[in-house]
Amino acid sequence: MVYVVAEQDLDPPISAEEWRTLRRDSGWCRDLYGVRHLDSYLSGDGRRLLCVWDAPDAEAVRQFYRTMALPTRVVWTAEAHGPQEPLAVPPPDEKGR
Repeated sequence: MVYVVAEQDLDPPISAEEWRTLRRDSGWCRDLYGVRHLDSYLSGDGRRLLCVWDAPDAEAVRQFYRTMALPTRVVWTAEAHGPQEPLAVPPPDEKGR
């Protein structure tokens, strides 16, 4: 399995509640293509959606979107690089700064 990222431009925009309903009702299609939804980011205006998937490949995610009749702008495979380690904070100097 690989990470797959999909971007959508939404017109008309959707609400967070509409997105949750769509995600809930698409389980049969996720199972059909062997994709697992990991995370989503919906813009504040509801016009852009970024989803992260665990899938056999990018084509399985594209097939999911086609079957659900959901337009996508771009779909690509990705590697995870995180969580990030905290930045090292230098100790304060002798003046406490």
